[in-house]
Amino acid sequence: MNTSESRPLRLGWGNFAVIAAMVMITFGMLIFLPGAGARPVRVAMGFFGASMLGFFAFRWHVLRKRVFSGQVSAAEFRRDPRGHVLGPRLPLVIWFVTTLVVLIGIVVIGAELHL
Repeated sequence: MNTSESRPLRLGWGNFAVIAAMVMITFGMLIFLPGAGARPVRVAMGFFGASMLGFFAFRWHVLRKRVFSGQVSAAEFRRDPRGHVLGPRLPLVIWFVTTLVVLIGIVVIGAELHL
């Protein structure tokens, strides 16, 4: 076992907040920069950012719970961090499809209402 496998995982909410801030700053720049698109597109991008943040906050909570209860070890997490963060495929697909449908609805309804 090398030293990286023996180190404990740092899954605090502070680490999540740093990642979330980077994502929201990126979406904020895309939304509020001049020439970033029509209002429905901006609203849809804001919705997508918020949806993504909510989904990953939930997944972070579940991952923390599983690590602290001993269901997932640090070595298991390090072998497949992406798989553990994203979780099972079905909820991920359901979240993505639902978010995509709402996103398209926001753009279409916003365009119809000439917002």
